[in-house]
Amino acid sequence: MNEYVCIYRASEPIEAELIKSKLEDAKIPCMVRTNDANGTMPHLSLERGIEILVPKESESEANVALS
Repeated sequence: MNEYVCIYRASEPIEAELIKSKLEDAKIPCMVRTNDANGTMPHLSLERGIEILVPKESESEANVALS
């Protein structure tokens, strides 16, 4: 199983989706992780942010794609 690392922390869902789209266009696998209780507590996303995760071995490639 791959170890995933957080490469970006977004404050808004649309920002997270844009970052995810940019990574997917660069063929970098990624996941979006949020802690908002499946949408029932959206204020938690504002508090902790929405994390964009990539496999550890893709971290440097992802950072280049986002710069």
